[in-house]
Order: sequence, then C-alpha cells, then structure tokens
Amino acid sequence: MVKIERPFKAFVKVIPSALKKHKFNIVGVAYANCAAKSLGKTIPGNRENLFFAS
Repeated sequence: MVKIERPFKAFVKVIPSALKKHKFNIVGVAYANCAAKSLGKTIPGNRENLFFAS
C-alpha cells in the first residue's frame, strides 16, 4: 500500500498525465473491485495501473 497526499479520485485522475510526462506508456488498468462485486464484496479505492518505460 502506498500513502498518497491527495484524495484517491484526484490521484487517479492525474496518473495518465504524470506517466506521459515521465515517458511511460499505459498497458492496462485493473480493478480488483470488479471481481469482488461478484462475491458481494467492495474494495474501495483499489486500482492497478500497468505501465512501461518507452
């Protein structure tokens, strides 16, 4: 887990531009919450970003 200084939604919003600024390419985005919902669970504020350096 990484502690961030801004609200989760604001953090998620700036990830694409921050990655682009540092010459990373986004490969995919995953949400554990999608699978959890099928089990009747909720995982708030969960997102995985897959990226690589160009």
